[in-house]
Amino acid sequence: MIGTTGWDTSDKNLHKLVEDSGIGVMVGSNFSAGAQIFFQLVASAAKLFSRINGYDVYGLEVHHSAKKDSPSGTAKTIAAAIIDNFPSKTTVNYDRIDDGIDSSELHFASVRAGRNPGMHEVMFDSSADEVRLTHAAHNREGFAGGAILAAEYIHGKQGFMFFEQLFEKGGLYGI
Repeated sequence: MIGTTGWDTSDKNLHKLVEDSGIGVMVGSNFSAGAQIFFQLVASAAKLFSRINGYDVYGLEVHHSAKKDSPSGTAKTIAAAIIDNFPSKTTVNYDRIDDGIDSSELHFASVRAGRNPGMHEVMFDSSADEVRLTHAAHNREGFAGGAILAAEYIHGKQGFMFFEQLFEKGGLYGI
């Protein structure tokens, strides 16, 4: 299994290597079951809020100071769920903003400090109200539990699979 960010899962060489080896490989941006459900909630909320005039959306992630990548793979997955379901947002900006942001940009900010194992938050904001969706890891147990779940599922299987497939309709939990 691959449980790290930075892999180009569209790389044909990677897929060929998996195919030629006859093994199963499961990849994911986050191996927490809670995070996988969070991705679905964000996608659903983005679709709903995009239908109502006046709402904007943005994201924030916080990780421990030793985390090497920014944005995290989890943040990229969340941003993709928003872009796919909030049509007025067409690009993601993970950088510092000096001159304001275009209304078509989704701003997703990253903070690296302290010991936080990972917190991701998406805000839907209007002049009338704000709705916040948050996933916060308390420790590494959720990632370990997801890795065990993935290992049990992929045992004896061949091919390239994505962890989120276990949580999609008809997947492991039949959600």
